[in-house]
Amino acid sequence: MLGDEDIDMTDESDMELERALKSVIGLWSTLPLRLSLGECKYLGLLDAALQVSEYTDKIDTIGFGLSKTKRIVSQIRELCAILSGLVLAADYKLGQSLFTDSDFQGNERFFQDIFELGRRHKIMNPDKMRTTYRKLIYLLQDSQLPEVKDMLKFTCVKPIKTVYSVLEEHGAAGLLRDDLITYAMMEIYSDGRTRREVQKDIKTKERAIEMLSACYQRDSLSQEKVHQCLYSTRPPASRLLCS
Repeated sequence: MLGDEDIDMTDESDMELERALKSVIGLWSTLPLRLSLGECKYLGLLDAALQVSEYTDKIDTIGFGLSKTKRIVSQIRELCAILSGLVLAADYKLGQSLFTDSDFQGNERFFQDIFELGRRHKIMNPDKMRTTYRKLIYLLQDSQLPEVKDMLKFTCVKPIKTVYSVLEEHGAAGLLRDDLITYAMMEIYSDGRTRREVQKDIKTKERAIEMLSACYQRDSLSQEKVHQCLYSTRPPASRLLCS
C-alpha cells in the first residue's frame, strides 16, 4: 500500500509534469510556424513587391494634393495591386480565381495571409529582409489607423500563425502531452560522441516524428503539416549555430 509520503511524491511529480507542460505550451504558443515551400514562393513575391514600393518615401512627403490618410490608403492599394500582378504572373490559375471578379476587399484573407508570411519569416530569421521589412511594418501599422481602415474597407493584419495555434485549431493539441514529444524535440549534439551514437539519436528522433505525424493527422491537418509543426520546434540556438 502507498503511504502518505508516496502519495505526496506522486502529487509533486504530477505538479512538476503539469508545470513543464504549461511551459511547453507557452513556448509553442509564441513559436512561429516554419514556412512551407509553397509559402516561401509567396514570401518571394511579397519581398519583390516591397522592393519596388515607394511607400515610406511618398507617405512622409507633403504634396500630391492628398491628405496623409489618403496617401496611406493610395500606397497600400498600390502595393496590393503590385502583389496581385506578381501572383497572376507566377500562378495564372490562382491569380485569375482571386482577382478576376473581386476587389481588394474581397481578397482580404489573401492579403492578410501574405503579409503574415513576411512577419513570421522575419521573426524566425532576424537577418533577412533587412530593407523591405521596415516598409512592411510601417504599412501594417498605418493600415490599423481607424481612419485608414474606414477608407480601405479591409484589414491587412492577422495574428501570427504559431505551432500551438495550428495544432489547437485542428484538435491536435494532445500531441503536446504525448510521451514521444520528448524524443521528437530533443537536440542532438556530436561533440565528444561517436558517429554511431549520433546516428542512433537521429533515427530515434525521426521515428518519433513519423509516429506523431501519423497519429495526430486529421482530415483538415495533413501528416506533412504535423511534420512542419514539429520541425518548427527546433530550438533558436541550434538554428543560429547552423546559419
